[in-house]
Amino acid sequence: ALGAFVTLQLRGAVAPRGVDLATLREVSGTVTCQHDGHSLAGTVGMRLGQGDRLVLGQDAHVRWTYADGTEVLSDDRAVLAFPGDGTAGKQLRLEDGLVRAEVAHQPEGRPLVIVAPVARCTVLGTRLTFAATAERAELSVAQGRVHLQSGLTTESVDVAAGFTATVAAGMPLSARATAGDAPAPAAPAPPATVTAARLIDDHEGDLRWFHEPSSAPVELALSRTQAHGGAQALHLAYRMVAGDVKPYTQVFHPVHLAGSDRRIHLWVRVESAQPDSRWQIQVCDTANCYWKQGIGRSAEFKPGWNEVTVPLSDQPENAFAPDGVGAPVYQRDRVNAIVINLYGGDAVLDLDDLELLTSP
Repeated sequence: ALGAFVTLQLRGAVAPRGVDLATLREVSGTVTCQHDGHSLAGTVGMRLGQGDRLVLGQDAHVRWTYADGTEVLSDDRAVLAFPGDGTAGKQLRLEDGLVRAEVAHQPEGRPLVIVAPVARCTVLGTRLTFAATAERAELSVAQGRVHLQSGLTTESVDVAAGFTATVAAGMPLSARATAGDAPAPAAPAPPATVTAARLIDDHEGDLRWFHEPSSAPVELALSRTQAHGGAQALHLAYRMVAGDVKPYTQVFHPVHLAGSDRRIHLWVRVESAQPDSRWQIQVCDTANCYWKQGIGRSAEFKPGWNEVTVPLSDQPENAFAPDGVGAPVYQRDRVNAIVINLYGGDAVLDLDDLELLTSP
């Protein structure tokens, strides 16, 4: 192991001029760096380069930076590799999991390229979230512009700020307004006492929720059995298992908040729930910090569909911050996801018509 460590350090020390090497800035949990058949525990300050592969264990978290200030975060059970030497630009292979990145403006002809099993992102400078599995990839852009190319077809699309695109079998590739960023439809201005609503997800299209892999398993699917306003709703079934390291589950939906957003609004129908089952609505930011916005007990819901409105606090309580973040500071413009957290007991429920309520 010591020999592998020395090899990695020497390789970093003699890297050709102009090559951007990444440096690990935060490490928590089990993180393994693999190179040339050797494995080494990831540590703060370790330099990463061509041929390195990061494997994150359960509940692990890493953050690394490049010399130009580009910052990338990844979490629990992600698998990533660094295939390039940097001469043609930064390259990252996301084999499984999720990355969040703030990318400095890249030199002409040397973009940051992120390759997933079914998609390829070309980044010149932006703030983005990119999630991938072996069958699906979804890109949401908060700032800048990213070129997304399907690995399943010859399709490609430029994704601008405020837009999302998904690559999956049988889906045409196109950019759509990210939930919460879509402009309100043209209409007469409402009176000052009327609240406008911007639809995040009515669940009539493809599944746009993701399971947070560091949390306990959950059944996550679109259901036609129950729906509030259309033909489909989001179905969640969480069942606690004795011995779970983290006795809760989380699902998240990409979103970017506008300054006028005031409340999260949705409809909830409980099929079954244990007496101690609880729910919590959070928002997540680009530093992977989670902020509490609303909380309640599943048993408080009445039979049928229940309307839930959660105010968006400008000073929410922090629910989680990765090691190394220090005292986290909430910044609305860094929020990139709404999170549903279920814990305390088994719960089977449906969600539908998720909206952001805005001030006129």
